[in-house]
Amino acid sequence: MTEMTEQLAVIRGVKCGVGDYGNATLSFSTYISECVAALQVVGWDDAKKLIEDAGVEHVDLLVGKTCWVEVGNGMIIFKRLAKI
Repeated sequence: MTEMTEQLAVIRGVKCGVGDYGNATLSFSTYISECVAALQVVGWDDAKKLIEDAGVEHVDLLVGKTCWVEVGNGMIIFKRLAKI
């Protein structure tokens, strides 16, 4: 098992809705390089905090924002927005 490390990622492909999950979620991909990304699905309470932290008036404006993710063990896990 490899150690998880924190690194920057870029948010792309933002979607908001019910989808396959049966409840409201925010989903997006976090890209750590040109061709390496992971889908992130955030529950509504955490999505509300993420949107407020970003200060955006529409979820589409999250596209291109940077965030911190943990990478390791074949996983990329969203942690928080980057304050850059």
